[in-house]
This record gives sequence, C-alpha cells and structure tokens, in this order.
Amino acid sequence: MRSARASAAGSIPQPCGGATSAPRAAAGLRPLRFHALRHAAGSLVAREAGAHFVQAFLGHSRVSTTERYLHAKSRPQDVEILNRAFAGAAGAAAAQPE
Repeated sequence: MRSARASAAGSIPQPCGGATSAPRAAAGLRPLRFHALRHAAGSLVAREAGAHFVQAFLGHSRVSTTERYLHAKSRPQDVEILNRAFAGAAGAAAAQPE
C-alpha cells in the first residue's frame, strides 16, 4: 500500500493503492485519497459528537483545524437543546410588560 510522501511543504496525498486497487477497479470506483476517507470519517463523527471530541478523535492540536469538519448536518438532539434554551427566554419575554 502506498503512503503519503514527505516533502518540504508537508505530506503529498497519494491515492490509496496496494490491496485496494483491484477490488476498487472491479467495483468501478474511482481512486480515493486517504485524506478524503479521513475527512469523511471526521464529518460523520461530527454529526454525533462535539467539537472537542472530534478534535481529539482526529488528533488536531487546535480546534480551529477541527472547525472544517463541523459543517456536517445538525445532530438530532440539537433541536431539543434549542427548544430548551429558548423556552425560558420565550416565557420571560411574555412576562415582561411592554
């Protein structure tokens, strides 16, 4: 299996090869770069976990690096969180005299 080559600018992404080449070709799939698989996994984890969990899972030293994975679809519990957060605010606003 080929791996990323080091360069002065960092790693150069290489297509996943070796043992995966023949099955991939037989299935009619295009070559994938390892980083594409890593990004997909990070995005899937981001659907269910918070930013700091994703940061640790991917081994990022800065949460700003992790932010690119947080574009993933909202998590199911997000609606419940927002409803609870704004329920108190809506009740307080209704109680305020105009």
